[in-house]
Amino acid sequence: MLTQLLKRLWVSNREVSKIKGGSFAVLKLIDIQRLEHESSVNCTYTPSVQTFNITTEFMTDECKPIQLEGGGCIWININGAIGEVEFIYPNTIQKSDSFVVGQSCNGIPLFEVTTSMYENCYIQILEEGFLIWLKESTKIDLLISHGHQIDYLISNSELCGIFAKNSTIIK
Repeated sequence: MLTQLLKRLWVSNREVSKIKGGSFAVLKLIDIQRLEHESSVNCTYTPSVQTFNITTEFMTDECKPIQLEGGGCIWININGAIGEVEFIYPNTIQKSDSFVVGQSCNGIPLFEVTTSMYENCYIQILEEGFLIWLKESTKIDLLISHGHQIDYLISNSELCGIFAKNSTIIK
């Protein structure tokens, strides 16, 4: 019954909302758009309200929200590009575990919403910025650099993390 409900919510509306039980939709990579120009990406951390934010040039009023476990939300446009990612009071860790990257490229990843689920999202705080783990993985099949500010981590064709480099701290 839950699967049928998910299909109705995601497939018919293409909108994402929180499903009871603490599970959230997964973003599956469908294409990589060539990066034609230097992109506009803003990565910030606001300690006073424990907010981690990434905003890209694709954020518009038409973006659809995808609520994530752990106080997060991703806004995705009609083409599947991420407009914004925000976590408020997320679970955070400061460990420095590493991961292996198979291939890397530059571009803008485009995603589709699936009925699979993200669980246990958290933020890993690093010297170079912060890493949003949607689905922790030690083997990253593909790292997609979107300009100099963010890297998308793809494993099994699913977005499993977003690395925000050189983020600005807002006091």
